[in-house]
Amino acid sequence: EWVGWKNTTRQGQPVEITFEFDSVRNFSAVHIYANNLFTKDSQVFSHARVLFSMGGEHFHAQEAVEYEYVVDRIFEYARNVTIRLHNAAARYIKLQLYFALKWIMISEVSFDSVPCHCNLTDEDVTLSVSTEKMNEERFVEERISVVPAEETSALLLGGLICVALIFG
Repeated sequence: EWVGWKNTTRQGQPVEITFEFDSVRNFSAVHIYANNLFTKDSQVFSHARVLFSMGGEHFHAQEAVEYEYVVDRIFEYARNVTIRLHNAAARYIKLQLYFALKWIMISEVSFDSVPCHCNLTDEDVTLSVSTEKMNEERFVEERISVVPAEETSALLLGGLICVALIFG
C-alpha cells in the first residue's frame, strides 16, 4: 500500500514528515521505500533533507543531512532509498522530500538507530525574531504532522496514512 502526495497541492513546498521517538537516539540511516512509476508521473523524490531536534521545537538547518537522488528513468520498479545520517543524535527527525514529478509515493520509512548514551543539554531556546515568527507561522502544521515512530512498519504506515489524509 502507498501513501502519496501530489505536487500541485503543495504550493511548491516539500512533503514534510516529523517523527518522534521515545528517547534520544543515535541515527545511522533512514530507509524510504519509494515508488518510481515515472510513466504515471510518480517518481522517487529528487532531493531529501533530514533535520534533527532534541525537543521537537527547533530543527537546525546547519545540522541537516542533504541527499540528492540520481534520477532513474529506465526501471519503473519501487526501490529502497537509504540516506546515511552519520550517527546524528536526536529525539525528533523531520524528513523533507522534494518532488521530481507530479507524485511522491512511499510505503515504508524505517530508521537504523540505537539509544543514545550521551550527555546532551536541552535545546537552545534563544532564536532571532525573524526565525521565531517563521516558526510561529508553521507551528500548527508541524504539530499536526508529528508521527510517533515505532519499530513496526505497519504502525508507521498507519501514521503516514493519517498524515496524508490530513494534508492530502
